[in-house]
Amino acid sequence: VSHGEPQPFLALFNGQLALVDRALPQAVGWPDPLPVVLRWRAAAPSTADYRAVVALRDGEGIVWSSAEPWVLNGSFFPTSAWSPGEWTDGMYELSLPPGVPPGRYFVEVGLYDPATGAGQGATRPDGTFAGTRVVIGEIAVEPPASPPRIDALEIPRRLDLSIGPLLSLIHI
Repeated sequence: VSHGEPQPFLALFNGQLALVDRALPQAVGWPDPLPVVLRWRAAAPSTADYRAVVALRDGEGIVWSSAEPWVLNGSFFPTSAWSPGEWTDGMYELSLPPGVPPGRYFVEVGLYDPATGAGQGATRPDGTFAGTRVVIGEIAVEPPASPPRIDALEIPRRLDLSIGPLLSLIHI
């Protein structure tokens, strides 16, 4: 999981749920999914059953993949049933779209209450506000070993156009 100076947590959401650690690969490439392991610990009792938001974002701010799993302990117990100090390792996967460009991407995590839709504010170990999304690492998306099929790219409007019997405009 993490290397370097040990910290009590990476982010504390709403004073209740701490993101303690994470594990990410250094690189991933389509069609393989991006595995993300998050270690959560209850810092205080919660009345909400939280969902995480795990997203892959490029340097321009575009989200290329995301998931919104429940944060569960032992695959069964939602966060409202946790006691302070209780923890779990959540294992999540992000599917990469076939057309994701190679490059450097950020993995970010947020937490929200699905009953209200409210994102939970996070603080860093030094007490500063981190927002509702926290960058937990950077990975490389590598080019695919073989190009995806054109229909897998889900292009909403193809540019193939017949202009007449002798001329066609095609998208390659």
